Amino acid sequence: MNLTDLQRSLLDYRRNLYRPTPMQTVVDWAEASLRLTQRQTEHPGPFSTSVRPYTREPMECWKDPTVYEVTLCWGSQTSKTTTLMAGLAWLIATEPSPALWLMPTESLARSFSKSRWLPMLEDSPAMLECYPAEADKITNLEQNFTRSTLTFVGSNSPANLASRPVRVLIADEVDKFAEATAREADALDLAEQRLKSFSSSKAFMTSTPTVVEGRIWQRFLRGDQRRYYLPCPHCREYIKLEWRQVTWDDAKAEDGKHDLAKIRASAHYVCQLCQGKITDSHKVAALRHGQWRPENPNAMPGVRSYHLSSLYSPDRKCTWGYLAVSFLEAKASMAGL
Repeated sequence: MNLTDLQRSLLDYRRNLYRPTPMQTVVDWAEASLRLTQRQTEHPGPFSTSVRPYTREPMECWKDPTVYEVTLCWGSQTSKTTTLMAGLAWLIATEPSPALWLMPTESLARSFSKSRWLPMLEDSPAMLECYPAEADKITNLEQNFTRSTLTFVGSNSPANLASRPVRVLIADEVDKFAEATAREADALDLAEQRLKSFSSSKAFMTSTPTVVEGRIWQRFLRGDQRRYYLPCPHCREYIKLEWRQVTWDDAKAEDGKHDLAKIRASAHYVCQLCQGKITDSHKVAALRHGQWRPENPNAMPGVRSYHLSSLYSPDRKCTWGYLAVSFLEAKASMAGL
C-alpha cells in the first residue's frame, strides 16, 4: 500500500508512542552525545552547559509533555541557537518526529544548515547512527533520517510550507521574518498550521528582541515570562540583572573624551538590594546557582517564555566593561542608542 507523506508521518508517530521514553534527561543526553568542533566554535569539545547553565531548563522542555510552546527572548551571545540545536538533535535520536526549522530567508537557512547544523551531526557519533544509508537523503534543506525528517525553510518562501505536517516547529530569529503581503500569508502563521496533525506538537520561537511590537516580545508576554535570578555573592539574595545597575568610573582622557580603557577596567554591577559590588568572576560563579522564575501567573498552561539579556552571557564580549564601552560608543554614534 502506498502511503501519503501525512499518513506515513502519523504512522511513525503512533509507533513511537509505544517506544519507552529514555530516563536520561535532555541535558545529560546532549552532554554525553554531542560534540562541537572548530568548524562551529572557538571552544571545541563535548557539548556542555556548565558555562551557560541557564540553557538547561529550556532544553528539558523538549521532553516535558506538559509544554507545547517555548519562547526564547534572548540577547546576543547567549547561545539560544545552540540550545535549540542540542534539543533538536535529542529529538531526532530519541523521539523521532517530523520537524521544521523556519529562518528569515532560504539562503540563511541553507547557510546555517551547511555551516553549523550538519557539522555538529557529522562530528557526533550518536547522530551519525541516525543517518540513512543513501547519502542523497541528507541535503542542506531536506534531511530524511532513518526515523525522522527535518526541513529548513525561509520565511521569504511561504509556499514551501504547504503540505508539510510536522510535530515540532523551530522559528529562529522571528523578528526578522518577512511580513505578510496581499499575495502571501504570514510565514509563521502558516508554519504553526502545520502542527495541527499532531496532538503532542511543540513550537519553539526565538529571536533577539527588536521593538515592543515585534513578534518575539509579544510571544514572551503571552507566556509565563520566566526570568533568570542569580544569588548576590554578598547578601545571598536572588536578583535579576538589570542594565541600570551597571556602573563605572566616568574617566576622561586629556582630550576630554571618555577614557575607554579605564571605563572598561572599572565597570561592575551593583546589587540592587545590598549595593555590593559584583564583578565578572562573581557573575560567572553565580550563574551556576541561578533559577528561572515565572512572573506571569495568568499564562496559559504549557506556554513557557524565557527572557535573558546579554548581561548574563559569560562571553568575553559581554563583560561589564565591554558592555559599558559598547553603550558609550553607541550613545555617541550618529544613530544613537
